[in-house]
Amino acid sequence: MIKKIEIESYLNVAFVGLSKLYPLSPEAKDEIRRIAKPVVLKKGDKIVEIGDVLNGIYFMVKGLGRSYTYRGQSEITSWIIQEGEPFGNYRSYTTGVPSRECTEIIEPGLAFYLSKAELVQIYLKHTCVAAFIIILNERNFVKMDDHINNILYNDYETRYQIFISQYPNLVNRLKLRDIASYLNMTPETLSRVRKALK
Repeated sequence: MIKKIEIESYLNVAFVGLSKLYPLSPEAKDEIRRIAKPVVLKKGDKIVEIGDVLNGIYFMVKGLGRSYTYRGQSEITSWIIQEGEPFGNYRSYTTGVPSRECTEIIEPGLAFYLSKAELVQIYLKHTCVAAFIIILNERNFVKMDDHINNILYNDYETRYQIFISQYPNLVNRLKLRDIASYLNMTPETLSRVRKALK
């Protein structure tokens, strides 16, 4: 069980990270503190299942996760979730439709859950929060666009080299199959690529 003082400490760390994207006023931070619900994450937890409708969003403070769907029996990883990132399923969160993906925890840790209804009230009241959400969404759009372009236009070696340059700290934290799935290749192909690059 995580103690209240630890939760407050994690929230403060989260605010430091958030403020690097856009400064938040003390009043906005207080309102976010009020609605942020801590969620202890265990390895293997499925935070979102296919078919879930999201009424809120999570923010990863400590831990690691991934979003994925299925193609036949194979899992296709679409997003790697690190500390300092929101997660859930944006499509479901934004439109209210059922999620097409699962979100699974790879490393245990802590997240905060923010209800959409409460979050909307905060960013209607505090323009700094609205600006922060816009910048965060733009950053995630660029990240997804870069990932799609990497998959569509680069060979296997280039895909992996881009991945390790962007996420050097994730290479040893993720399973080979998850990296391969994220890069749209088989684990066997990724093994060959890694050997060739040594």
